Amino acid sequence: MPTFGLLSMANAKVYVEKKASLVILFLDEQGDVSKSDFVAPFKAVAKEFKKKSTTLKFVYTEGAELKGFKSHMFGEGEVKIPVAVYKFVGDEKYTFDQDSSFTAETFAEWLDLIESGKLAPPRKSAAAPESNDGPVKTVVGNTWEEIVEDPEKDVLVMQMAPWCGHCKKLKPTWEKLGEDLKGDENVVIAMMDATENEAPKAVRAKGFPTIHFYPAGKVQQGIEYKGDRSEEDLISFISKHSKAKHSLSSAKEEL
Repeated sequence: MPTFGLLSMANAKVYVEKKASLVILFLDEQGDVSKSDFVAPFKAVAKEFKKKSTTLKFVYTEGAELKGFKSHMFGEGEVKIPVAVYKFVGDEKYTFDQDSSFTAETFAEWLDLIESGKLAPPRKSAAAPESNDGPVKTVVGNTWEEIVEDPEKDVLVMQMAPWCGHCKKLKPTWEKLGEDLKGDENVVIAMMDATENEAPKAVRAKGFPTIHFYPAGKVQQGIEYKGDRSEEDLISFISKHSKAKHSLSSAKEEL
């Protein structure tokens, strides 16, 4: 493989089969490789790391052919520094800090942190809402630990997709559940748009909706719910694991 090569639909399979860790420079226009300011430091570091015999493969894309891959890495917002690392093993994504300076030195330091395991892959996250006082709490990637893993609360969280028919059908029940339990400060009903945000890898949704319950104390990983999606069954599931049994039983009796 070249030290710094073009990644395209035609050759992507080669990198997939080798389970390579790609260091990618996303160039928006054809021919940008000859004029982009990112190319010189990128190529310099590529040569340096090739001598170290690492698993990293340095590539670039041009034009719109792999635009979807770029969106997968960065989301839909503005990208000031189009440099990322993607590891096929583990589906790990890293994007270069958009507020830092991109030089050969800062680029190499960033890659060293990734290779040494000292830099955890960031999770995709939308901005947290300014107000989050409704009966159903909105969770984003960056607030998962704060809301879902709050050790003082019992939390039922749904990962959903706006286009998912099952999610649309469940949403009114979910909102009613939040409304019926909003008087109990020990229980949180939460929802996360998993197309714009990522949960921790161990519980990341593979289909929609995905529902987990985190009991207060958080002595165990989230408990996945796979039962019927009626409000009564959801309350029964929470009650089975919750420390707030009395108020939950009252809510169930009112259904």
